[in-house]
Amino acid sequence: MELENFFGKNYHYIWSDNWCLDGDKAWYMAGAMDALFCLDLKLNKTIMIDHIPSDNCLLFRQHPIIMKKNDIIICFPDNGNDIWIYRITEHLWSCISVSNPLGVRISCQKAWFIKDKLYIVALGLKQIIELDLKKQKIDHYYNLSENRCERLAESVLINEYIYTVSSDYPYIYKFNCIEKSLKKYDLSEIDDQFQTICYDGNQFYLSGRNKKIYIWNEETEKLIILDEFPSTFGIWNFSGKYKRLLNCKENLKITSIFLSSVYAGDFIWFIPFQANEILYMRKGTSKINIFRLQEEMQTDYDMSNQLLNAKFLLQYVKSDRYIGLFSLKNKWLIEIDSWKLEYKILNYDLDEKIIQDIKELVFQNMMERDCAYVECCSDDLKRLLEFCLKEQNSRTIMCKEDKKKDFGKKIYSYVKH
Repeated sequence: MELENFFGKNYHYIWSDNWCLDGDKAWYMAGAMDALFCLDLKLNKTIMIDHIPSDNCLLFRQHPIIMKKNDIIICFPDNGNDIWIYRITEHLWSCISVSNPLGVRISCQKAWFIKDKLYIVALGLKQIIELDLKKQKIDHYYNLSENRCERLAESVLINEYIYTVSSDYPYIYKFNCIEKSLKKYDLSEIDDQFQTICYDGNQFYLSGRNKKIYIWNEETEKLIILDEFPSTFGIWNFSGKYKRLLNCKENLKITSIFLSSVYAGDFIWFIPFQANEILYMRKGTSKINIFRLQEEMQTDYDMSNQLLNAKFLLQYVKSDRYIGLFSLKNKWLIEIDSWKLEYKILNYDLDEKIIQDIKELVFQNMMERDCAYVECCSDDLKRLLEFCLKEQNSRTIMCKEDKKKDFGKKIYSYVKH
């Protein structure tokens, strides 16, 4: 069983779409399977906590975004259909159904607690879901857009307001979580399709498919457009539609330039989607700077062997200072110190125990779904037989326990009568 099928060739660590940091622990759901993991950051020890008990456990990005609240892990659907709740102490899963009459990709990307309610941005539904976690029920669905064909992108929370950008029109949707009201801003002077939005405490920074950054002040409605990018900044040819491996001059608007943007360390950071460099700007200035990662230069070979056609996945922002990224080229974690403008590669790895646990999960899921098994390497058959023997021993013990219980019931019934 090749775990590279799930984690990419020459992987160093498990890729995921976000980390929940809680003290010295990092909780996350694997992007390639519905398995919940916990990493002890001090000990560099990863354990698999459990997996979501569904038939789609090994499917791509089912519930990749999670949130931790006290003793509870909340798993939000992307390609999945439901919200799953895991109680850490009790080791129990529960499920909350999400209304999705059109059967679209739900794509929950961001969520925030406001006055004991959880507000979840479901991009595919074009709605904000209001969830009562204590009652484990959805109270309401609030529409952001009535246009079924419109695509929405990144969101940001400012006080009790959720701002969400449209990636089809120059719109910003502002939802008031207290009053449940909606306002739409139409930045018609912008000819672009938004992907990212962030806020520095005074104004918003937006980006899309153009080689431009937009600075927008909500109160004054002033708009500044920046297009003076560093000369070496460009787009890697993941799409195969450019003439060169790195396109620095053309602006073909084929895809979004940045995956996300964050405000940390008095800088606004732009995390590449298929661009070649991380960019950053100091608050209150208009100069765009490069933050270079030497290990992230691409070759044709790299791009042909990547699991996803993108550069990074944003994992976390910690203490308004540290930015955690997963490199899809190198399959490892990178942490940027936005105060010192330095970075380091986090050498987290997987020991033999966690690898064995993951393989057993894969074997178990395959057997439950009556899949055909194909031996890929010399250890696969051995591991499969070990797993089958373990399962058989477990069932034998259960049968013995059941027989004891049945015999006990017979004795009890005899004495009673």
